[in-house]
Amino acid sequence: MNLKRMLLMALGLTASALSSYATQVNVLDVFNLTGQGPLLINNSGGGNQHQQSTDPVFTFNGDLPRFTFQRSQFSSQPTDYSYLQIYQGGVIKNNNPPAVSPTAPILQGSTQPGPNPPDFLIDFGALNNAASQQIQALLLTNPQALYTIAVVEVNVTGPANNPKSNYTIRASVQFQFGKLNVINGQLSPTFNITTQLGNG
Repeated sequence: MNLKRMLLMALGLTASALSSYATQVNVLDVFNLTGQGPLLINNSGGGNQHQQSTDPVFTFNGDLPRFTFQRSQFSSQPTDYSYLQIYQGGVIKNNNPPAVSPTAPILQGSTQPGPNPPDFLIDFGALNNAASQQIQALLLTNPQALYTIAVVEVNVTGPANNPKSNYTIRASVQFQFGKLNVINGQLSPTFNITTQLGNG
């Protein structure tokens, strides 16, 4: 094999490796309700995050939050796409993520093709949003459990008559509501209210 051919192969492998690790996902807590800064997750490493580490758990005691998911540098193949999926439970190091299970719902409206999908806003308290309604339905079953929202990239390979889908978790965020309860079929945070009465 000549040197020129070896160099081209090396460049091709390098480009391939870079493209598979270029994906970036930011998760923003718009109202900073965690108190840990608006930027919760900044994952530019790519790969299956569940196989490499354990995410922090963000705890919300009061108001229901708003998350913004920013996805960029995903695959530009027209058949590839990404989506968000929610499930009860956390990220377990070196275990396959349950997020690609058919029992874990894909958040409606989050499925997008292309390398730079538009920002996806989740308002946990919204009543007129399909994704928020999905999340509320889960929270009603177990409001104080640990939940994970995972960002899944799907790469479609093979011929059109026999496609194969490869799923990769690109990022995830874990959260729970320590003081959220269900009262009369509605989600209701528990507040500790202290009042001080002064002389008028």
